[in-house]
Amino acid sequence: MTEKHEDLDDVVTDEIVEQTLEEMDGKAPAPKEDPDATSPEDAVASVDKVVKDAPPKIKKVHPKTKAGMISAMMDDMQKMSKQDLQMAYANYNKMEQDKKEDEEEVKESLDTSAELSALVESEATLSEEFKQKTAILFETALKSKLSEEVDRLEAQYK
Repeated sequence: MTEKHEDLDDVVTDEIVEQTLEEMDGKAPAPKEDPDATSPEDAVASVDKVVKDAPPKIKKVHPKTKAGMISAMMDDMQKMSKQDLQMAYANYNKMEQDKKEDEEEVKESLDTSAELSALVESEATLSEEFKQKTAILFETALKSKLSEEVDRLEAQYK
């Protein structure tokens, strides 16, 4: 019984489509004007306004890992001209040379023999070998502490 009902529905639908096509006489109806439609000019103006009113670009976040820093530096250097890259490289080498000279000055200017002599002078039972080893340890510890303090101050003022 359901098959007969489906066949009737198909026949009725076909008849309606045929009648509609005959009434139209092969002509498509004219499109209706949509009152809510925007013109292409209005759409472009709308996009331009959004771009103009957009917030400024977010600042680039500095990478936190060594690999990220190297990658960011490489990206920036890829954009540089050869002349700019040569100047940056020369500045880097000069900065590294100045840093080495500063470290050498600190090492050369550090003389702890007078202070160490004052500490061990009162002890007559200490051997010369012990005094020499103590001097080396004292000087190494002092240089290490001084180097840490210099690094901390440099990081603070950068």
